Order: sequence, then C-alpha cells, then structure tokens
Amino acid sequence: MLKTLLAVTCLMLSMAVNAATVTVGGIDYDVSTVSGTVGDLSDTLDDQIWWDDTELALEFVTATGVLAGTPNSLDRNGPFFAVSVDEFPQWLVVFYRADAMEAGSGHIFDDPMIERTFAIATVSQVPLPAAGWLFMSALIGLVGKKRLSRQSVG
Repeated sequence: MLKTLLAVTCLMLSMAVNAATVTVGGIDYDVSTVSGTVGDLSDTLDDQIWWDDTELALEFVTATGVLAGTPNSLDRNGPFFAVSVDEFPQWLVVFYRADAMEAGSGHIFDDPMIERTFAIATVSQVPLPAAGWLFMSALIGLVGKKRLSRQSVG
C-alpha cells in the first residue's frame, strides 16, 4: 500500500503546468494558449474574462508579456487576447509585440484557412506539488501512528 501511495504521489508531483501565471486585479491567473481558427474557438474565446473589456485584455497582455511565447506573426507577437466588437465578422485582438516590447492591437477576420494562437485564462489553483507534499506527509503520519498503536497493543 505504501509503495502505491508513493507512486501516485510521485506522479502527482511530476505533472507540469504549461501556463504563465500572472496577477491581474489582485487575482492569480494561469494564462495558456489554444490554436485554431476564430470560428472553431469562438465559444472558448467569448468565455474569457476580458471578452467584453479591452482595458482588462490590455492588463493581461502587459502582465503576460512574452511569458506565453510569441506564436503569432512569424514569432514576433504573443498570443492573441480576443475581445468582442460590434462589427462581426471582425474580431479585435490585443497582443504583446515582442519586437517593440509593448502591447499592440488589430482586427482579424474569421478566415477558416488561417490558424492563430489565442490566450485563455483560468484562476490559479493551489499548486499541485504543494498539495501533494501535504497529502503525502499526512498519510505517512497516519501510517506511522497506526504502526505505533499496533506495537503498543501487541
């Protein structure tokens, strides 16, 4: 049982998070990326916290910088943070311009032939390694207590 517990704990600790963690408005977010066409990703993009707020999108862009890489426009621009606009089928995007080291913006069209990389964010959770260590130490303590109680009874 102890070997199984240790194997599961090691597996939990080895899981890597593929995201940049940024703080915006006092809240930590994991910003990661998804790739696809605007049409394919429309539901995901309009679920983002910055969807109706260009200023908030710019805060995320500034906080993220190049932490999420530069996957767009021949590796010069960070992931696109899509923002809603009234003139569909255009989409406003804000992004980090690595070559100019500043935020940029532009309009893109829903072209089914062009795949782009977009940012998505989730509220950061308690880091898994810390939770794993805490869980493991508690279980080791319980196993030790059980062994001690068996020895004192026998």
